[in-house]
Amino acid sequence: MPSELFKLSVDHDLKLISMRLKGSEASAYYVDRMLAGYDGIDAPCLYDWLLDYRQFSGIIEGQDVERLAQHWRDLADGQSAGSKIAVVTDDVLTPARANAFRHLFPKDEIRTFHDLNTALVWLKHIDVGR
Repeated sequence: MPSELFKLSVDHDLKLISMRLKGSEASAYYVDRMLAGYDGIDAPCLYDWLLDYRQFSGIIEGQDVERLAQHWRDLADGQSAGSKIAVVTDDVLTPARANAFRHLFPKDEIRTFHDLNTALVWLKHIDVGR
């Protein structure tokens, strides 16, 4: 499967993990790559997340969200004071889906956005313009 369907980047200065999902592969395809990405970062629980779903046409299944949440808790091991998670999407149903799984990330603040710039301003007070 082409790697252009998932891109992970890390800004260590800003403490920001950015992930861009494209296409509509099986949910596990994307979550497996998220987990591998977290494993490659020292103390990822101290970072905020930017999830760009604007070119993603699939659904992250509930069992994969639960797997991601468990892995995140295992990595945090009591270290996390809570991360900000910004989900950028054009899908009108994503905010409801995010709310349905909010309990799996009790220390984290999750918000959905339709605009990348607005998400970055909320996450890190960065204005990249329009």
